[in-house]
Amino acid sequence: MEARTTLGERRGDIRMLFDYIHKLASIVMVGLLGWAGVSINQGNIQIALLTQRVEQIAEQMRSVSAEKYSAADAVRDFALRDQRLGNIERIIQRE
Repeated sequence: MEARTTLGERRGDIRMLFDYIHKLASIVMVGLLGWAGVSINQGNIQIALLTQRVEQIAEQMRSVSAEKYSAADAVRDFALRDQRLGNIERIIQRE
């Protein structure tokens, strides 16, 4: 004899399949949300580390540029040179 399934049995099987798909989809979604949370956290950590590194580099640049010969130093030195040349010219003109 053939086993015949009734409409109610088929509906029950379909409902069980949908329940299984729903549970599987829920598990996948929880996993994806967890992965996204971890990824966002790791991204924030990397951003913080990069920000700190940029600040360190900026500080190094400031300290190096403070040691360089600046335009203000050049103006001062040229003024001193011009003053000394002026003094020498006056000495030469007196003689």
